[in-house]
Amino acid sequence: MSRLGGLNKAFTTVLIKRFELNSMVFNYTMDFTQYPSDLSKSINILLSQVSSVNNQLNEVDRYNLIRLYLIKSYRGKAQAIGKPSHGQRT
Repeated sequence: MSRLGGLNKAFTTVLIKRFELNSMVFNYTMDFTQYPSDLSKSINILLSQVSSVNNQLNEVDRYNLIRLYLIKSYRGKAQAIGKPSHGQRT
């Protein structure tokens, strides 16, 4: 459980205590599919409420605009101040 990316240590310890996953922490050879299906469904529901995959494209677009601004391109400057950047009329 400590190798889960994106989950901090506090959340991981709460998850371990809540679902009593002490055996899973010390036994890395046991696959997660070997646990009961109701446990995996519960953890899946919990993780879907904590994290979302729908906002990742928005974050990538935002980082791309920041990158364009930092390399001082015309498109980055125009996007930063709200001007059209693809030849549209103002």
